[in-house]
Amino acid sequence: MEKGTIAFTAKMNEYMNEVVKLCSQYIYSLQSSNPLDEYFPVEQVTNGRDVEISVIAKAEAQAFDKTGTNIWQDHAPEIATEWNPDAWDEKQFIVTLRTDDIRDAMMTGKSPEETAAKIIDTITQGCENYRYKKVREIMTLEGFFKDYATIGKYTAKTLSGVLYICKDAYNHLKASNSDSTPGTTIEMETPAADIYTLIPTKVIDLLDTVELSNLYNLEKANLIGKIIPVNVDDLDPKYWYKIKVMDRKVVRRYRREYDYSEDRNNTGRFSQQILYNDELNFACGLFKAVEVDATAACEAKLAEIATKIAPGG
Repeated sequence: MEKGTIAFTAKMNEYMNEVVKLCSQYIYSLQSSNPLDEYFPVEQVTNGRDVEISVIAKAEAQAFDKTGTNIWQDHAPEIATEWNPDAWDEKQFIVTLRTDDIRDAMMTGKSPEETAAKIIDTITQGCENYRYKKVREIMTLEGFFKDYATIGKYTAKTLSGVLYICKDAYNHLKASNSDSTPGTTIEMETPAADIYTLIPTKVIDLLDTVELSNLYNLEKANLIGKIIPVNVDDLDPKYWYKIKVMDRKVVRRYRREYDYSEDRNNTGRFSQQILYNDELNFACGLFKAVEVDATAACEAKLAEIATKIAPGG
């Protein structure tokens, strides 16, 4: 089979315009999406820059005092509050559109408008990809998630053990306790519907048929929370096998601006297509968030089924 070349461009027709160079032409646009947007939707805001989040603790039990003296003492509620880090992230996605150049490169009978639309669409796809990666940074936060091994007192030796510990972590988030929040010691329970289990695809890939079935049966029976596969292939390997069990309210997303504009240069016969996006994403430590490190179990499984290639090998 012959190999393709990237050397040819339509400009070669300037030198060989007596030869029909193109018998067929395909122009593809690259598609991107934000698969985490379904689980952590962005909240549209208009005015202001600050976001304040507070949690009010439950009232503590008091010994009954029939004299009524205790009621006149101060019983101020315990309130934990976090503000956003004011890390609004303003980004522009720009592409230059030159219709004349597109027309030069197109086969006769092809529509330059179709190609122009694909070029313009790249700014939307670029924005989606960028925002997905910003939300996915929840998988790489250092020192935020509580290590569940210090809470549950066990680490998994096998992938079946990983599923058990994820189930145990889920039940711990549902229970009333104060050891699972990064930013407060207020005792709380997380509603079952708010518990998400973010599992790297590297972990899911190592599950056999029975374990994979067990994983989704646990989700179906509401025993592990909502399972969210997260692709980690392009992350540092130290993040490949770390599972997050968390309250969905940990991830805060706010959008102030998302608009499209065009700057047109009629003299030069080109335009700049611009997508402006202003968002704030941050992790709120007032809600439960734990990490289940499945590295040992996953590396043990890999050792059974594959041979590790040495660096440079």
